[in-house]
Amino acid sequence: MLWQNSLQTAESIRTGKPQTKRDFHTSSEEELLAFFQKQIPSSRAGGKEIAEKLDFSKFARLLDAGGGSGGVAMAICTQYPHLKATVADLPKVASLAEHFIAEAGLSNRISVSATDLRANPPEGQYDVAILRALIQTLAKEEAQAVLKFVSQSLLPGGRIFIFGNILENSCLGPPASLAFALVFLNAYDHGQAYTENEYREMLTDAGFVDITIEHDVLVDGMGMVCAKKQ
Repeated sequence: MLWQNSLQTAESIRTGKPQTKRDFHTSSEEELLAFFQKQIPSSRAGGKEIAEKLDFSKFARLLDAGGGSGGVAMAICTQYPHLKATVADLPKVASLAEHFIAEAGLSNRISVSATDLRANPPEGQYDVAILRALIQTLAKEEAQAVLKFVSQSLLPGGRIFIFGNILENSCLGPPASLAFALVFLNAYDHGQAYTENEYREMLTDAGFVDITIEHDVLVDGMGMVCAKKQ
């Protein structure tokens, strides 16, 4: 799918419009089901990597913001049996996540919050939040809104972990983030790979401190930004 998107880059630039646009708001339930059925193995694999890299033993409530199929939450909860989680996503996506979570036999530990995180905070209070491959799909003002609403749902001292394609401030690397930035031109109206400084600015404005960014220790092929809620 990523290769097919990339091959449309020239036309997306010529027209100024994404040629393989992905819109979770307007897609039919059949289109979304087909997409997430293909995507869930990758999501679960990414969640397994995250669970192996990070220590969730000190957390009790996980928010998987923009969690799609729920694969990340499922993998982390499988690794940490004490953990309970909520997958927050758009209503159409959330209904599919409920289905996948039930199939995995994890409905007693993973709930679903049907909400647009650009306009509303998720239900509940959490001590850790995961945002995987979400911020880079949004315009900057949308990304800022999401971070503020996620911040509202976190307890003081709670942690946020963002996994995505992060650009150096020079915008000249890392190579993988540059490549994905081209993919985003074809898939989203405003999505892009944001720079380290942009992440720091957005997180600080959302009430986070102790911001750290990793390029070299990749998880699921992505860089990581982590911060603490004040």
